[in-house]
Amino acid sequence: MILPLALINYEYFFRKQEKLSFRMKRLLPFLLIAIFYIFLRFTILNFALASPLKKAIIFSPNNIIRILSFLKGTVLYLGLLVMPINLHMERFMLPAKTILDPDVLLFIFLLIISLIILKNLKGEKRRFILFGMVCFFIFLFPQSNFMFIALMAEHYLYLPSIGIFLVAACGFNSLYNNRIIKKSLVSPIVIAILIFFGLLTFSQNYVWRNPLTFYRWEDRYARLSYITRNNLANIYAFLGKDDLAIEKYEQALTISPNTVIIKKNISIIEDNLIEKYKNVIKFQPEFAVNYYNLAYIYQRKGRVDEAILYYKKAIELRPYFAEAISNLGNVYERQGKFEQALIQYKQAIAINPNFAQAYFNIGVVLAEQGKLKEAQGYFEKALKINPDYRKARDYVEQIKEMLINN
Repeated sequence: MILPLALINYEYFFRKQEKLSFRMKRLLPFLLIAIFYIFLRFTILNFALASPLKKAIIFSPNNIIRILSFLKGTVLYLGLLVMPINLHMERFMLPAKTILDPDVLLFIFLLIISLIILKNLKGEKRRFILFGMVCFFIFLFPQSNFMFIALMAEHYLYLPSIGIFLVAACGFNSLYNNRIIKKSLVSPIVIAILIFFGLLTFSQNYVWRNPLTFYRWEDRYARLSYITRNNLANIYAFLGKDDLAIEKYEQALTISPNTVIIKKNISIIEDNLIEKYKNVIKFQPEFAVNYYNLAYIYQRKGRVDEAILYYKKAIELRPYFAEAISNLGNVYERQGKFEQALIQYKQAIAINPNFAQAYFNIGVVLAEQGKLKEAQGYFEKALKINPDYRKARDYVEQIKEMLINN
């Protein structure tokens, strides 16, 4: 679809002297193919319910924001070309809502600088640079932030980069032929650039060497992507790292709570872990931690009777197992057996006075019983032990607000 535009760009800058009829005859086959394809996309090849055009601008609230976001996205894409570090999939960009956005201002600044430079250039050089710049925008626009206001993807730069590399090549050529600058200085600069980008290429190939390294790298950057975490969890599950798999599945569920496949994957892993720990217990019945792990999985699956049974076995083997005692209290709390739950939590605190989660759990039970002031005290104790306990801090703030309103 955009190839005819690129060809028109070429014809305008480098074939202007030829007759218009001859140039149109040369372009006509490409234009007809593009028009025919567009017709197909809006008819028999339109697999979406909505028009392809509406689908393309689904993330775009209005034209002003789309234009500003296009300017911002262009600057970010140029930045990736100049300094391609920390590359990753599933990029998201906050839309630009005002002309005072720093990236929008930077675009305007770069545009002014470019116009000043172009004004001082003449002939072939000016025409070549303009051709490259127009190529960049032609190839970028269909996938730009004008169409997909919040989405960015590094592979969208593959074709647009041609235009920028043409401009860069023209710039280096001018630098090499400049009478003031010594030619001997240009070669080391080019070699240094080649080495720099070569090393970046090598490091990026290291990231892409297998699915595990790829998704672990993605996991560092795509914080809002449940797909990344689900895929990484699938790999961990395949490698037999069930605990890591469940951790990543749960992170994916936090982002997308209603995704059925993730819940199904977690259930499969949990069933596998149940069989695994049951087999381990047959050969190592004296280790309390195996009963604890099995009880925890049953607790996650909502099978409270089995969870209680195995937590009690773990405590029987290790009477001072504070985590097992506290988790047993969690099971009682979910059953509505608040008094039994409090007994377990207080017993866990007696064993480990710095057990922040047990204080937090007592606070939850007291809050559910309407004893807000007492609950607040326990949440504050949990915070004192662990100042980064976000849930405890949230509960304290909520209780303070409720007490003020009452």
